[in-house]
Amino acid sequence: MPFETLPDAPRASFLGLPLEMRQQIYLQYFTIEGGYIYDAESDKLVQANRCSIDLSLRRVCRTIAIETYDYPLTLNKITFSTAYRRDWRKKAAMFEIITTYHFRLLGAMLKRLRHCLTPDMYKTPPTQHDSRYMSVVAKSISDTIDLETRHPEFNADSNANGYMLDFKAGRGFKDDGGDLSRPSGNDNNISSNRAYTYLLQQIATQSPEKFREGIDDFLPGWAQSKSNPTSDFFELGFDFWAISSMREITDMIKDLQLEERWDQLDLWRYSEYLKEGYTGTRYCYQHKHFFSAAALAIHFLKSMSQTQRLLITKLILNEDRMAVGNPECHIIGLIPFTKENPHLFIEHRVNLWRNIIPRSCEESRFRSFPTRNESIIEPSEDDLDQHQVYHAYASQTICRFIMHTLESLREGLPPNSYSVIFDGQPELNHSTETFRYLMEIQIAWLTAYTDCVAHGVLAPPENKTYPFQTCPSTTDTVSIQDRSSIIQCNFTLDQPWSYREIAGDNDDNIEGRDSVHDVMRDFDIDEDYLDFDKLHVSNGKVDWMQIQGEFFETRPRSGLPEVETKVLDHRGLKE
Repeated sequence: MPFETLPDAPRASFLGLPLEMRQQIYLQYFTIEGGYIYDAESDKLVQANRCSIDLSLRRVCRTIAIETYDYPLTLNKITFSTAYRRDWRKKAAMFEIITTYHFRLLGAMLKRLRHCLTPDMYKTPPTQHDSRYMSVVAKSISDTIDLETRHPEFNADSNANGYMLDFKAGRGFKDDGGDLSRPSGNDNNISSNRAYTYLLQQIATQSPEKFREGIDDFLPGWAQSKSNPTSDFFELGFDFWAISSMREITDMIKDLQLEERWDQLDLWRYSEYLKEGYTGTRYCYQHKHFFSAAALAIHFLKSMSQTQRLLITKLILNEDRMAVGNPECHIIGLIPFTKENPHLFIEHRVNLWRNIIPRSCEESRFRSFPTRNESIIEPSEDDLDQHQVYHAYASQTICRFIMHTLESLREGLPPNSYSVIFDGQPELNHSTETFRYLMEIQIAWLTAYTDCVAHGVLAPPENKTYPFQTCPSTTDTVSIQDRSSIIQCNFTLDQPWSYREIAGDNDDNIEGRDSVHDVMRDFDIDEDYLDFDKLHVSNGKVDWMQIQGEFFETRPRSGLPEVETKVLDHRGLKE
């Protein structure tokens, strides 16, 4: 029987499936458990399990590529966490120095050119809420001139220059963003920098020669080395959230004449204090400096096309370590992206134990860590032990994050595009006790004397979630429609707090304080748990000495050439 050829059977085709079925397949294929995370080492997005993102289905044919162009970025949240890289250490450390030094340069220039400032210059601030820093400058200048009048021997120019030289030499403290409840000349934030720059620009226009002379006082040789000395001056500094290239950092170091600080960052430091009786390994230390999750997100979003950015629906910013550049200000750098993409939602997590608490004592406890880490000498009763911090500093740091959330709304952040979550991991119960102890009276003050409730940053006192919403975990957040406040936390606060009980009848417990910085809690407390003004940080999984150690590179001193090391003085390790 001759072989009979059968007719071709119809071949199954993926594109022959109904579109609705294909879309379900796409949904399953492109949705990744945990979404995407940003990998700082490669500067790329990867899956939450650290594997590469598989987009091979999109490369099958043009039709599938077109049908799925929005799926990967639309379906998956993108998580950014704070990042430290060994090859970034020096530039991150120097970025922190430049952030304060440039701010102090602006302030010193205003003092140096104080007689060029006229009353009309203060009347038109760049934005309405910059007027508060116009008032700060006006009072500072008035006080300086008055001091000169009453004490002719006082040299304001020398004083301003000494202020700069002290910081250049590594003395003094860095300037943070301030709590904004009472503007100060030490507030280094977007608004203050904008106001100072605006005043200096007016002086440069009206008194160009004196302005150039002023620059040369602080940056000798500037006028001779620059083709446009005035305009080049206003190019100094970085955005608080910048992740600058090494070339940009080294160019700025040269312009600001900070080469000595840069060279010192290569050295490994060791302590000779309080070593009596210590027989363990002797180490040398270098400070780890992290970039914030918000800064990394801004850096990455800028590298994308607008078409790609418009597909993103959710960013998670996991601020799990303290970071450089006054990070309480960084959300302002994301405002343009929220305006560009109305569908974008940003969830900003700030860890209590590895971000807020370390940041609150960065200038004190962290400096002395190389000494305390290798000492068996018990501190005096009046001093902090190895597991304590001063509670007032921690309270102030939390207040800065709250007030800068309010500030970001004033700068134009859409409230429905953003939430802040105070993260209590890895000890939620300890977070509950600690947060209430630190913030009870401060929250009452912020409720009464700021716009935090009016702008939805805090819940109203009559709300059952006051002072703010609790979400059960950082992976199960409250919807915009259901939340009572922009700020939330993933640990219980035993809500609602009684505003009247905390503030007192007629606000007796909080009235008369000019700023939240001046608010102090009642010290009638359980002495077994907290000692007067000290907060015991270590508890369960929270080990304060271990956390501090996470911010340092260490090497045995015996393994390093002496030329690469330097003994610390009494001030401890400061970079």
